[in-house]
Amino acid sequence: MRTATLPVMFGNGDGPLDLGLVAAFAGGYRKACGLSPGVLAEAAERQRWERICDVWQLKMHYDKGDESCDHLFRAASALIGWWCRHREQVTDALTAG
Repeated sequence: MRTATLPVMFGNGDGPLDLGLVAAFAGGYRKACGLSPGVLAEAAERQRWERICDVWQLKMHYDKGDESCDHLFRAASALIGWWCRHREQVTDALTAG
């Protein structure tokens, strides 16, 4: 579900997200699309898990010898680390309103 990718849009590149912006945007989006909080919470959990398992930057680097995406690995790692530590707050922000 695309809505579950919203937290990524409100990050600063080093992990922390502006959960106030996430909540405001997600609340408006949910109302416009008629999504229930439960559906969005499930989608966010799937998105979090997908990001935990995503190693495309490493595949590019090691399997293809392409270092053009190396700079993205640090930000992606920081985001998923922060998201895991603040999992409940991210879900609350996505399902508020």
